[in-house]
Amino acid sequence: GKLADCREKDPEKSEIFMKAANALAYSPKLAAARMQLPALLFSKDPILRKAAWRNMAGSLGVTTAILTGLKLAGAEVEVNPLSSEYGKGKIGNTRFEVAGGLTPYIRNLAQIASGYRKCADGKYYPVSRIEVSKRILQSKDSPVAGYITTIATGQTFTGEKANMLKETARLLAPMWIMDAKEALESEGL
Repeated sequence: GKLADCREKDPEKSEIFMKAANALAYSPKLAAARMQLPALLFSKDPILRKAAWRNMAGSLGVTTAILTGLKLAGAEVEVNPLSSEYGKGKIGNTRFEVAGGLTPYIRNLAQIASGYRKCADGKYYPVSRIEVSKRILQSKDSPVAGYITTIATGQTFTGEKANMLKETARLLAPMWIMDAKEALESEGL
């Protein structure tokens, strides 16, 4: 792909680029491929454009069908793309996302297009298109880059005041330890 070779024909130079991209962003090839979809929807090539719209419609159709089935089965489901819970279901304490990680892109595009977001209280609030765009990029940070951003801004990705000790522990501790700790806390243990 274009990100992998960066228009460079020498594979050794491409490899250096990808190592640098991986240090700064989480899964840059996957993120780049997902961000190319909006551009493909408006491609000058009619065959490519038609295929992109067909794929998008198919993905939205399957996602909608799955979410509808889950809602009928009793799951809590959010279908408004302005909500951070869009495309997600919840049964008990378990949350899940059925669109293979594409819902953040759909939500961000909807928020940028409308200038609004839906919050947990069900109300709609104006949102800065620049802030939404910055959060898209920040959400793709690698753990180290995200940690540096947290230190530099003094707040977490979710906008809370950063606790440097907690953030350092989160960066250095194995994920399963942090998950176990959070699970025990959520059960009141």
